[in-house]
Amino acid sequence: MSSDTVARPYVPPSGSMGDSFAPLEDESIARRLRAGDPAALQSVIDAYWAPLLDYVQSILGDPDEGEDIVQEALVRLWTKRGSGPVDTPVAPFLFRVVRNLALNRSRDLGVRMRFALSRLGMPVVRSPTPADDCAASELATAVDAALARLPARRREVFELSRVHGLSYQQIAEVLEISPQTVANQMSRALLDLRGHLSAFLPST
Repeated sequence: MSSDTVARPYVPPSGSMGDSFAPLEDESIARRLRAGDPAALQSVIDAYWAPLLDYVQSILGDPDEGEDIVQEALVRLWTKRGSGPVDTPVAPFLFRVVRNLALNRSRDLGVRMRFALSRLGMPVVRSPTPADDCAASELATAVDAALARLPARRREVFELSRVHGLSYQQIAEVLEISPQTVANQMSRALLDLRGHLSAFLPST
């Protein structure tokens, strides 16, 4: 594999790997990347391509743009493998790079946050049966509206935690804030969402 080309793997349908993923042993991978091991890069691609693509698409809403951005982030990881950034854990580095690239791109494309209902990680009253199609549509609309009401930083913390499975420490590294700030933002996000979606949540 050349130093400026990253082979694209098979990309699963959006959402098929986005709910969770198994983080790599970053220390070992970083060491292998610094040694120029192409297999290490392929391991990174296999583990992080789909979660990164889901993250970018949640910012931009464009699968084609998302693939370009993830590709660019992986190229940067490979070309900078002998310098500072790869000395940090791989996942926060990649999420930070794709976030910055996506936000830069969004200045021209516009931003529309959309999450799958199942990713909220919050219980709902109605069962997903065919008879509930209308209710599911109503709930999906309510979810979009509730997420849109969250402050941008709070919404992003929620997404990185609940959608992409990053730890508070990793989110702090991606957003360059303290872990305590992450915890505070996450707590407020959950309170806000539960308030906005109270009609759909079980009674206590």
